[in-house]
Amino acid sequence: MRLFDPAGEEYDRLDHDASRVAIEEAVSRNAAEVVIADCSAPLQWHTGVDARRAWTRHSKDFNDVEDWKPPRGAHGTLPYQDEIWRGRQTGKLVVVLAS
Repeated sequence: MRLFDPAGEEYDRLDHDASRVAIEEAVSRNAAEVVIADCSAPLQWHTGVDARRAWTRHSKDFNDVEDWKPPRGAHGTLPYQDEIWRGRQTGKLVVVLAS
């Protein structure tokens, strides 16, 4: 898979299964954007403070939550899996959360 941001920069995958700690570190320093990939919906790109908010909203459905259950009315939903990517030209980090 290849990843390009809305401005056209290409990214290389750094970590296919990063830990919650690695994600929180990247997002808390405002260094990482957060991309939400929900099924077949368009990618949602979040930057800066909005990236931290997106992570906070989705972290409760992250794959490391013990006894996780899908939301009511969304049977078959799986918890978010993650990847961390780095921009080839800028070195910018992107956390991709995919359901």
